[in-house]
Amino acid sequence: KKKGAFTMDIVSYKTLDQINQDTQNKRKEILPEYNGNVINSLLKINDENIHEMYERLNAIHEQLIFSKAKDEFLDFKGEIFNCKRLTNETDVDYRERISRQVVSNSAGNRTSLERYCRFKIKRIYIWNR
Repeated sequence: KKKGAFTMDIVSYKTLDQINQDTQNKRKEILPEYNGNVINSLLKINDENIHEMYERLNAIHEQLIFSKAKDEFLDFKGEIFNCKRLTNETDVDYRERISRQVVSNSAGNRTSLERYCRFKIKRIYIWNR
């Protein structure tokens, strides 16, 4: 992790070895006397499926981060800000254009809000006189 970077863990990531170890520990709690190959083989298959789920969740989580979003995930984020991808536009260029548009829109919103507030404050001030 970079210093000062914001990250959020939706699901604690575990390696396949960690999942296998957790499963074996749990099996030993439930069946302390049993050391059969059939159950261990089934548990290993299950662990691999769980690990694959972790990998997919991690990939989806990465796409939620604007700076890492690609392809259709970036297109979706652009559509949220009413900024459609241009023909043959790269992810890097599109991400930069979305960022500029968002900053531009927020500056315009601030200007409108300031004008509105000044207008309202002026009316209130005159009304109170």
